[in-house]
Amino acid sequence: MRGRFTTAEARLRGAGMLMVTDEATVEIEGEGKLALSAIWQTIVKFEPKNLTGFV
Repeated sequence: MRGRFTTAEARLRGAGMLMVTDEATVEIEGEGKLALSAIWQTIVKFEPKNLTGFV
């Protein structure tokens, strides 16, 4: 069995919010098709004032 997660996109959604979209797949050795295929979205909230020095 093998799982693979790939970040497809990360974008700002207003002040202090970042939306990250990952693509996930799970394969089982010897099987002809994927066991799982999914798009996983996460919203991360942060304080913009704490990011001094970051671009």
